[in-house]
Amino acid sequence: MQKRELLLLRHGKAVDAQPLILGHDHDFHRPLETVGKRGAERLGVWLQQHHALPQRVYASPALRTKNTAERLCKVIGTPITAIELRQELYNASTSTLWNFVQALPPSLYRILIVGHNPAIEALGKRLSGYPLPHISPGTLIHLTSDTTWSDITPGRCPLHAYVTVDDLPKAFPYPDPDSSELRQRPPYFYCQSSLLPYRWQNGKLQILICRSSRDHHWVIPKGVKEPHLNAISSAEKEAFEEAGIHGRVDPKPIGIYQYQKWDGCCSVELFAMEVTEELPDELWQESHRGRRWVAAKEAIELLGKPALRPLVEAFCQRMLSKQPLTDQKQ
Repeated sequence: MQKRELLLLRHGKAVDAQPLILGHDHDFHRPLETVGKRGAERLGVWLQQHHALPQRVYASPALRTKNTAERLCKVIGTPITAIELRQELYNASTSTLWNFVQALPPSLYRILIVGHNPAIEALGKRLSGYPLPHISPGTLIHLTSDTTWSDITPGRCPLHAYVTVDDLPKAFPYPDPDSSELRQRPPYFYCQSSLLPYRWQNGKLQILICRSSRDHHWVIPKGVKEPHLNAISSAEKEAFEEAGIHGRVDPKPIGIYQYQKWDGCCSVELFAMEVTEELPDELWQESHRGRRWVAAKEAIELLGKPALRPLVEAFCQRMLSKQPLTDQKQ
């Protein structure tokens, strides 16, 4: 019979609860801190390097556990849509977690559970019979068993590995888990997609620009291409979040530009979107960014990435050369 492998992961470091901001469910909605995000990604690399990729990932639906599972899955290539969020794992007792493991499908031989303390730590101790130290956020306990899940016995699951994020390298191998080149982010961060939002207004071509989240210079929606999405879908997601817009995207890219970031070169595939819907500020979650429609020439001057400007300029010239007849008459 194939050995069973149980990966127990306490969620990454999350922000402290802020009841006045987050309301009654403040604990449930606590997001990861940046260090928690990086830690989950580094654990994903560890799983790759040790050939311990889970067949299935279960997680508590709390934001911090969900985010931990998502960050890890993006690194190992598992679609985040495959993560099973289970309500019973939210602040579960040790007995609840124990029952959950015993009820796992017999066809699975390696699974990952992303949950909370004290149950994660207590179950690790109970199954391994090993006096584990108090586990900090982002700690992974890797146990093995020669029995089926339903027949697992306390104290009979040897501790295969005990991994804390502090034990792992801070840099990420690029482009593969065993590569010698190291970068500040996982490889998928360097493949990005972007949308150039436009509209015709009184016979004039206009471009929608918004403020960046950090230094507040003018940008167009752009982000890391999510591993579970294609380039256009990922860019549409960014456009909705960063600019509060929907629209029609031309499937033919305008082009590709590159820029330096995170000790490497990011490659961005740029698409055009004709905006059909613009959320009002009160419904736009990132309205603090600010956004504005500007003439094509002004957009080219304001956009911060030098490598982006020639693509925007070429697009605008092409669009103006085939300006809609209805607009030409205005």
